[in-house]
Amino acid sequence: MLSSPDDLAEGEKFPPRDPERQGIQRLEKPQLGGVGIVFQGTDDGGLRVSSVSFGGPAENKVMIGDILITVNSIPIDGMTDQELAKNLLGPVGSPVQLGVLRPGVGLLQLSLIRSVTNNQRNAYNASSLTP
Repeated sequence: MLSSPDDLAEGEKFPPRDPERQGIQRLEKPQLGGVGIVFQGTDDGGLRVSSVSFGGPAENKVMIGDILITVNSIPIDGMTDQELAKNLLGPVGSPVQLGVLRPGVGLLQLSLIRSVTNNQRNAYNASSLTP
């Protein structure tokens, strides 16, 4: 079995990979999913929900205007965009807990299951809800 380019004679190339084996390797990698929310920064540094994906995990749970407070009980205050993404994204089918402040209601703890989402195509936003 060839294990490195040094095992090949000059001018030879690695043999093509076995397509069946490549498929198995792809299946072993967990697919990342999200919750189907787009945020907009607020003047005080918070994150307000500006759109929710149709059919995504957040639909009928998270509302436009909700303010994200925690992800899995971790306060988002002071998180970088990368840290927030790392906490919101995870393996498809895995749970995530969001703490949101809903105007007129108060703090809510929402349980969502991550899935593959497409915010660009399947989202509704505040501007699409106005006449």
